Amino acid sequence: MSQLWLVKRPHSSAWPSQGLATPIVRAWNALEQDLSYRYLNELPQWVQEDTNNSVFPLQTLQTLSGSAAQQVAGFHYVVETDVLPDMEAEFNAWYEQEHLPGLASVPGTVRAVRYRQEPGRPRYWACYDLVHAEVLGSPAWLKVRATPWSDRVRPAFRNTQRTLFRRAP
Repeated sequence: MSQLWLVKRPHSSAWPSQGLATPIVRAWNALEQDLSYRYLNELPQWVQEDTNNSVFPLQTLQTLSGSAAQQVAGFHYVVETDVLPDMEAEFNAWYEQEHLPGLASVPGTVRAVRYRQEPGRPRYWACYDLVHAEVLGSPAWLKVRATPWSDRVRPAFRNTQRTLFRRAP
């Protein structure tokens, strides 16, 4: 598993120019919230000292190339959640075997990745890089979400937050 840092801050709070030598792997701004996500491979001191930042250490669990892997992702969809302890093994099996591969195969999905945050909450993060925002409502996407296994696992989600982002300039 590889380590990645997610830095959350208000989009209205400009990113400081100092310290930007640290490479930002991906940068996204939420469509309907004052929220910005930056993924970094390392965590510089200035990020930790800036009170506008919330920092989350993420361990990569699974990365899949999507059906549109050769295209540029303009959107980033994130599902952050906890899961009931007695359903955790089934939750992880469902994501690994059915859900993430299914959503990665949807036309317009560039990449699908799962992360775990330890320690901290939410514990699980699923991230989908999409060519267009409309992929989320496509018949293929909705079909993957509407399986019997999904119906069994989804009630065990807790503290779930879903956010759609646009690529930051």
